[in-house]
Amino acid sequence: MNEQSALTAEPRGRLSEIQLMRAIAMVGVVLIHATSFATVQMKASSVYWIYHVLNVSMAFATPTFIFLSGFVLFYNYYDKPLTRRTLGHFYRKRLVYVIVPYVLFSIIYYVLYHYAYEPGLPAAETIHDFFVRLATGRAYTHLYFVFIIAQFYLLFPLLLSLLQRFPATIGWAVPVGLAIQWAFFLWNDASLQLPNLKSWAPAYASQYLIGAVLGIYYPKLRTWLNVSRQHATPGRAAAWMLALLAWLAAGAAMLAIHYDIRMHKAEYSPLLTDALWTAYSITSAVMLLLLSPALSRRLPSLLRIPLDSIAAYSFGIYLFHPLVLFLYRQHQPGDASAYLHVWYAGGFAAALGSAWLITALAARFVPGSTLLFGELPKRR
Repeated sequence: MNEQSALTAEPRGRLSEIQLMRAIAMVGVVLIHATSFATVQMKASSVYWIYHVLNVSMAFATPTFIFLSGFVLFYNYYDKPLTRRTLGHFYRKRLVYVIVPYVLFSIIYYVLYHYAYEPGLPAAETIHDFFVRLATGRAYTHLYFVFIIAQFYLLFPLLLSLLQRFPATIGWAVPVGLAIQWAFFLWNDASLQLPNLKSWAPAYASQYLIGAVLGIYYPKLRTWLNVSRQHATPGRAAAWMLALLAWLAAGAAMLAIHYDIRMHKAEYSPLLTDALWTAYSITSAVMLLLLSPALSRRLPSLLRIPLDSIAAYSFGIYLFHPLVLFLYRQHQPGDASAYLHVWYAGGFAAALGSAWLITALAARFVPGSTLLFGELPKRR
């Protein structure tokens, strides 16, 4: 999830705003997982709305990583010739720094889950079940992300070659991405009925291709996309305000509908919830891209330095933090405990802090830690 890991490419130039986006998305992922139990268990609480807002508003996190994947790859590779050597290097890095950690963590999580919840499953059935889950990104709840990214890695050379050979197609990439995504959603609603719809690349086609187009044009658009008084013109200010209003509207609709679903068991068309999720994830990624340059310049070192570090270690944090939450939740206080809110907050802090610390220490002191946590920053 950093430029040296699941969203990696040979750097053409370090973009501080992209690092900040990656850090915010990583915090969002941990917050979703840390509040997931509370959205089920705390419905009688007078402050349930806080858990709901935190959980639903972070729904942009995984799609933002997909957006960043398209952005970073095309930002770095679009101006380079697509040779056999380049492809070989591309896939070797992803095999070592993405697929190997994915397989190792899949084993860890599956063994943990098996012995905790399915200890009596026959050995042959266990092995078969593991390999099915490994091949579909379902060895544990969060590993579907790597499965999605692997699908986009396979498609990347074809997409890059097409856009390089026929630059006129770049302008069609976004509508084509939306068409693919919604054809997939409609097909699923009509007949497929996939239980893991959001584990397949077509479900993120628009986010990925919007990222790709912005990555290709970013050197030209960087000033236009930089929200600041210095770069403001009436046209830009109007576009920035429109993006803000679209983001707020999509977010408010997401919060309202999912609250109705959770609290009143309301039923909405899956196509409606998918449409809101698509709109919210796209507008969130665009707003982060608009605001991150100004934020990265103005954040005090007290925040900027740790966020930069979280971005650098984000793939390891992503892989490891559910293990912390799994162990932490073995010691949940009773439902009536006055410390229950503190306990939920502690789960978020423990998951993010422990995963961050362990990944950073492994990068500094453990040889070969890249096999478990992906490519890590150079020792300093």
